[in-house]
Amino acid sequence: MSEISVTVEDGSDAGTVAERLRAAGVRVDKVLSSIGVVTGSVAQDRKPEIARIEGVAAVEEQNTFRLPPPDADVQ
Repeated sequence: MSEISVTVEDGSDAGTVAERLRAAGVRVDKVLSSIGVVTGSVAQDRKPEIARIEGVAAVEEQNTFRLPPPDADVQ
């Protein structure tokens, strides 16, 4: 599964786009209507299909960074 951020096209409703994404197999985590972004996860091979959904402007993979705890030995 890939963590993704979906940018909603101007003039489209983020809630409606989120429902379309769910129907296409996306596990929707957050719908940020005020900025037109939906976050979630989807199988890697489904990303091209997700990009063609009505109301989707862009699909970007999220980068995840993990820091060691403050008391960890320096590597």
